[in-house]
Amino acid sequence: MHRALLISDIILDIVQCCTITDHRGLDIADGESLARLARTCRFFQEPALDALWAELESIHPLIRCLPGDVWMRRGSTVFYKKYLSPRHWITFHKYASRIRVLKLPKPLSTTIQTLIALDDSPASAPLFPRLRHLEWFDTNAERLSYLRLFLAPSLVVLKADLRGLSESDPNVLSSLHTICPLIRTAVFTKVPESKEAVAAISQAVCGWRHLQILQCDRLNKAAWAHVLRTPGLTVGDFHLPPRIAEFARTAGVPSSSSDLFPSLSDLRLSSRNVNLATTLIEMMNHTPTTFQLIVEHTPSSQSIHALFNALSERVVQSPSQLLLTGPDGDDPPVITLEKMEPLLNFSSLRVLEMDSFCTFFFDDEALTEMALAWPNLETLWLYRKRWEVPSGITFQGLFSLVQLCPKLNRLALAFDATAMDSALPISYLNKVSNHAVKHLHVMDTHLDDPPVVALALLSLFAGLERVHYSDGELAELWDEVNVMLAEYRPTILA
Repeated sequence: MHRALLISDIILDIVQCCTITDHRGLDIADGESLARLARTCRFFQEPALDALWAELESIHPLIRCLPGDVWMRRGSTVFYKKYLSPRHWITFHKYASRIRVLKLPKPLSTTIQTLIALDDSPASAPLFPRLRHLEWFDTNAERLSYLRLFLAPSLVVLKADLRGLSESDPNVLSSLHTICPLIRTAVFTKVPESKEAVAAISQAVCGWRHLQILQCDRLNKAAWAHVLRTPGLTVGDFHLPPRIAEFARTAGVPSSSSDLFPSLSDLRLSSRNVNLATTLIEMMNHTPTTFQLIVEHTPSSQSIHALFNALSERVVQSPSQLLLTGPDGDDPPVITLEKMEPLLNFSSLRVLEMDSFCTFFFDDEALTEMALAWPNLETLWLYRKRWEVPSGITFQGLFSLVQLCPKLNRLALAFDATAMDSALPISYLNKVSNHAVKHLHVMDTHLDDPPVVALALLSLFAGLERVHYSDGELAELWDEVNVMLAEYRPTILA
């Protein structure tokens, strides 16, 4: 054996080279190569086995590592058919102790009998003593009660779908913070509305002192008081309760300009209305770098303007992403440049998405002013299935947008494609062109001459592959534009 193999770092480097590229383009462990490497010699065995078992997306390998008379397969389900002997437990722990990441599928693809067998471990230590990342998305209430078997003090990431709590004992989660005190990322979805379930998950959240990322549908007053003051929290994803102002005061937060969410850079909210989000922002002394809001009810233009003012008045560092989504209801508010004006202070804005809950009236001058304010803009998504209000934006405004925002790669807005001279595309050709926008969403944009519109669009967006539009009387004309795009594109790119 070469002396170099006595150096542990070299052994680890060799093991780390055993990777393949998956369908997402990511490098992942090559299980077949690692298994062969583990059998090569004793110097490779332990590091190769550690790498082979480091991340699992099912507990099937743990079940199948035991003799064939212990387990069986029925369809996609693999399960133990009898209790494990001490010899079986030794084998189980040999591999389970190596697992760092466990992503359990939905459903779990095993039986309650298997979980009962695992619950019969003769050792008092955790089944997965080195586990750091656990994802549990099985919604079966009975199986959820066995989540505790997969917990360990080493856990730092926990993600779980908790809808099963509505039919099981919510106290299964109340001791999470004592079993897993080091949690830094907690993602809980579909928390039931019951007082007991909210209390259980809130008790766990209150016990975590190192939270950096938290997503949770529901929290009680005590948990909100804890979360609002958690110094290390950088990402928060919450449903705002109607009494958020009261909850904040419980945490000792005054009505304005307080040290609430002191380290938060990414805030994602769902809320009954815009006003609740505005109330929360007004109690903060900074605007997050990323702010996302989903509202249930259509806001007024005044409430949207108030939110924009609250965001603008608390700028320490310009946010880079603003994403606002709401219902596509009747009688939407109309947003003009005057209502958008507070956002023009965000010079580092890269993404602006306003989806469905309002419509817009902008002309070329307004679009140009926004483009001047946001030179780093990558996404401008002003989407509503039908703008309803005739757009004042023409190809001249689109030309200014493309010229002033060279990083633009995603665009949705309605414009007036009838307000153009047939020679206009030729005058723009080769002056400025965006190659990044592949799909353009135009909603109910009106047009008269599809071939001319297609040429104009390709002159501005040389990489454009398809225009997406609202169904209706204009569908045939926009279909013709898409045909022309395919016909003209080779000439434009030549």
